[in-house]
This record gives sequence, structure tokens and C-alpha cells, in this order.
Amino acid sequence: MTRKLSGEFCCDLFEEEYKKGHCCEKMVDYIHDPSIPIKYDAVIRRYYLRVPGCDRTITFCPACGKKLPSVLHSKYYEILEKEYGFENASDYEKYPEDFKSDKWWKGRNL
Repeated sequence: MTRKLSGEFCCDLFEEEYKKGHCCEKMVDYIHDPSIPIKYDAVIRRYYLRVPGCDRTITFCPACGKKLPSVLHSKYYEILEKEYGFENASDYEKYPEDFKSDKWWKGRNL
């Protein structure tokens, strides 16, 4: 467990992660614990189960049961193509900086 027993966060990182909008404190623990195969890709807002050979998107939090936000994979590439003319992922180094983090979708209120 990454938090103190009192319910306070062990460090500012975990408190800040929870404030970013993860569904519950336990999900923050999960995505930062290397021994738990639940991960989060902030760029496309995807929660997934790391499975050897094939990652699996999860749609509900395994701790609290809340529905997780929709994955923005298609929207990500759609905007990159329409607004910036990128047609494939091999141009990643040339992508605008906002598209290398969650800023692109947060700035668009998606």
C-alpha cells in the first residue's frame, strides 16, 4: 500500500495523481505499483491490464466499480490528422508537445 494508514497520501505525487481525476485512491495505488498489472496511459486516457503479449483495456475500476472514462485513441489520431496533417504514428517525434501528454484532451474538455 502506498498511503499511510491514516488515509493521508505518502507523498505529493499520489495526492496529485488522485486529484487528476482517477476514480479512487486505490486506482492511484494500482497504476503506480509495479507488482500490479493495471496501468494508465494518460495520453489517450486508457486504463489497461498488462498481459504478456496483449494488453487489455479495462472499462470499470476493479476497486470501486466505477465506469472509467472512454479511451481517446481514435480521437487522438483524428485530431492529429485533421488539425496537424499527421497520418501515421511514426511521426511521433514531430507531434506537438501537448499530444505527448494529457494536455491535448484536457485542453479540449474531452
